[in-house]
Amino acid sequence: MTARDFFEKELPARLTEEVAKRAACSFQFVIKDAESPNWGVDFKRDSDWITEGTLDAPDCTVTVKEADFAKLATKQLKPEMAVMLGKIKIKGDLQYAFKLKELMG
Repeated sequence: MTARDFFEKELPARLTEEVAKRAACSFQFVIKDAESPNWGVDFKRDSDWITEGTLDAPDCTVTVKEADFAKLATKQLKPEMAVMLGKIKIKGDLQYAFKLKELMG
């Protein structure tokens, strides 16, 4: 699964207003080695939560290689393990990072 597939197909199918309300924050994903490396997910908006490109002042920035991102998206790699192994880097408020597990499915 590519990052584009996840952000354009998988994630929109999973998102609901309830998920957005619980998250109430914004994420910037930087996917190394990806065709489209920057994706924003902004739950502070009323709609159109996912955008290709860079967000202004995201609450949490996640940097990961596309191969590891694919493993996260397909549940072959747990987010906690990815952080411990250094496969995922998180900047910003760590309280929001804990919401990633729900976001990734």
